[in-house]
Amino acid sequence: MTGAAHWCAGWIVGGVLTGDPALAFAAGLVALAPDIDHPQSTISRRAPGSWLLRLILTHRGFTHSLAALAIAGAAGAALVPASWWLLIMAALASHIVCDMMTPAGVPLLWPMPRRYRLLPRAAGPLVPALEALLAVGAVVMFYQLLT
Repeated sequence: MTGAAHWCAGWIVGGVLTGDPALAFAAGLVALAPDIDHPQSTISRRAPGSWLLRLILTHRGFTHSLAALAIAGAAGAALVPASWWLLIMAALASHIVCDMMTPAGVPLLWPMPRRYRLLPRAAGPLVPALEALLAVGAVVMFYQLLT
């Protein structure tokens, strides 16, 4: 999925969990984090030093796994308030769930190589429609948060 679709998913999750536009926006940004391992991703192009991570990580590898979520969860639990921790975890998970809807899937049980998908590979042409649905959902959430 595109960076915009991942941001929309994070925004929706943040809006549902907090009802706060600023925290929903932050959740959208957090939802971009797993793609830091891709040189053309929205976050990778803006994060200083992301090239170092790409030396050891492959796209849709570790950062798209339950292991990465567990490490982020442990670090987050030690560093941020519990309410933020839930938001961060939900935003990161939204990214993984979105990528599970693509034909490539994700290595949920990394380092095991099997890729997990929520849709069959043949559903690949549906991905743009799913991205459009996320965009519509983000607009609806924007309206809900600001009214």
